[in-house]
Amino acid sequence: MKAVAEEKVADEATATPAISDERRDEIRDELSNLDEQERAAVEALGEAQAELARIQTERRELMDELLGEFVAESRELLEALETQIVAWEADPSDRELLDSIFRFFHTVKGNCGFFDLPRLEKLSHVAEDALSDIRSGQRKPDSALVDAVLAIIDRIGEMIEALEAGTEFPDGD
Repeated sequence: MKAVAEEKVADEATATPAISDERRDEIRDELSNLDEQERAAVEALGEAQAELARIQTERRELMDELLGEFVAESRELLEALETQIVAWEADPSDRELLDSIFRFFHTVKGNCGFFDLPRLEKLSHVAEDALSDIRSGQRKPDSALVDAVLAIIDRIGEMIEALEAGTEFPDGD
């Protein structure tokens, strides 16, 4: 009998204390309130996700528009450059032609940074640096350099075509 009494005391010590009806109602009200808050948060999350998708779509459309403008401007510059390149190839010491060609590379390089086109930016930067050396008198415009600049211009043209077509840049740098 003593063992049964001790077992009953042990059970009472580990038993969950009873919750009053008043506290049970408070808990139910709090849970109901939390349910409402959760529904509102899920709804707000859905609205925020829809707004984020709208913003991302608008951003893509604007960037596509700017990229289209960059491609068109680069094509125009390349076309204008064709006659200048021929003239510069004939007279690499012509400073006006040199400055014009330099500005082309400088413009392309700057736009590439904005559009995150590192290969095109690097290519433009190399040509810009070489032309900068000529402009500063650190280097003479020899036929090898003129040929390299011509090759870079051709490569930039290929890359601009790939951008316009929405394809990957051709292999090589």
